[in-house]
Amino acid sequence: ASEVQNRLSSIPMEERLITIGKVGRAWEEKRRKGELEALKNELSASTGYSTKMIDLEFSLVPSALDPLSIKRNLRASFPFDLPCLERFAPIGDNEYCWYRPRGPVFIISSGNSLIPPLIPTTISLATGNMTLLRPSLVNFIGVKAVYSLLEDIGGDVAELMRAALAVSYFSHDSPSLDYLLTRSKIGVINFWGGEPARTEISSRVSYNPNHPVLIINGPLTGYVIVEAAGASDFAALALARNILLFDQQLCSSPTEGAFIGGWDDAVDFVTMVGEKLDELTEAFPLKVTESHAYV
Repeated sequence: ASEVQNRLSSIPMEERLITIGKVGRAWEEKRRKGELEALKNELSASTGYSTKMIDLEFSLVPSALDPLSIKRNLRASFPFDLPCLERFAPIGDNEYCWYRPRGPVFIISSGNSLIPPLIPTTISLATGNMTLLRPSLVNFIGVKAVYSLLEDIGGDVAELMRAALAVSYFSHDSPSLDYLLTRSKIGVINFWGGEPARTEISSRVSYNPNHPVLIINGPLTGYVIVEAAGASDFAALALARNILLFDQQLCSSPTEGAFIGGWDDAVDFVTMVGEKLDELTEAFPLKVTESHAYV
């Protein structure tokens, strides 16, 4: 891991970002040519989301791999800017800083969507870390399909990123998972999800004698505030879309809200949101399970 990280972090940041951008463009090209249809149907079956929803998700993959977006993220995270991710860079009078990889990084991701695993994994690779990703079983094939494009792209940087990335699934009682959490020389563990897994993961990591950093993302929720003056048709459509996307299972999904204004205005707005939900459900039909249908 140390050798891989040293090699990857010695490559100029711009070259790393260019390679990541190529993956996003290769994915979009496959989507444009209709080469992802079989994968779309597989993910629809495993996640329970409609193929239209999966197609929307596929369209967002290039955004998660956009070099400019990643660059903005990194600039917001590292106060001395990107040169410090490549070498000792001057930050003051005879002062220098070099951000070195903290990895290996172990990312345990949730299964609501294909996009969340891509964001921390891509940033981890961009910053030169050896990266182990454990996605959810339901979107494993999607994550694998995205990063397998590193092989199609070719080139030294892509090959090095392939060497720095391992994508694997571990069940909750897996000895491999227990080893990674409690005994391995891991540098960072990044957990995405809620209870009871969050407490279980935290408990196991506390036994690791190598003291890895534990970063927990979630569970989060969205909160909506609507003012009567802004309760427009557009606002109703925006709220309805966020309610519908991924069955309200994203961290950003709105689950509670407040309406600022009179009762009649609130009723009118809620009615409008209901109408938009009806319209959108035709475009993004829900896949109802047998037990749900009975209910």
